[in-house]
Amino acid sequence: RFMTLPVSLAQPSGFPQSKNRTKKMVGGFISRSSLSRDGIWPIFMLGAFSGAIITYLGMRSYTHEPPKKTFILFVDVIFNSIEDRDKVIQLWQPVALHCRVHEPGTLSYEMAISDSDPKRIVFVERYTDKEHSYLEIHKSSEAFLHFREQLANFQPTITGHSYISTDIGYFDKL
Repeated sequence: RFMTLPVSLAQPSGFPQSKNRTKKMVGGFISRSSLSRDGIWPIFMLGAFSGAIITYLGMRSYTHEPPKKTFILFVDVIFNSIEDRDKVIQLWQPVALHCRVHEPGTLSYEMAISDSDPKRIVFVERYTDKEHSYLEIHKSSEAFLHFREQLANFQPTITGHSYISTDIGYFDKL
């Protein structure tokens, strides 16, 4: 079955326009003969090439073995006000950057705001191991100690729970 498509939808501007102001479509796709004849076939080839690169990059992330039995920490923090929460978020950003740059054993260091209580946040921290990466490196870093001191000034309610991963499933597709 053929259907017609206005040229403005079939060809981007800046490419040669055919005298025929419509393109023939076969089964919902523009026919290859009209693509090559009108000079927009390179656009589709570029799309295919881009798709191949994206596929390669996606597959590349599975070529390394993720750490086994990682140490995971969930820290729940409830603030007295949204203003306090927002101030702490600003104070936390340099600590997160420090972890990314200076702590290779810190696999994840993320904060999330509760969707049901805006005064509540959770820190999700993931380390290659508890003893070295978490206790020796992260917990004794100057950036973390300074943040912890600043956080205490807001007098939030803090609870934390730690876990060792089972290595079943995945934490991150990246």
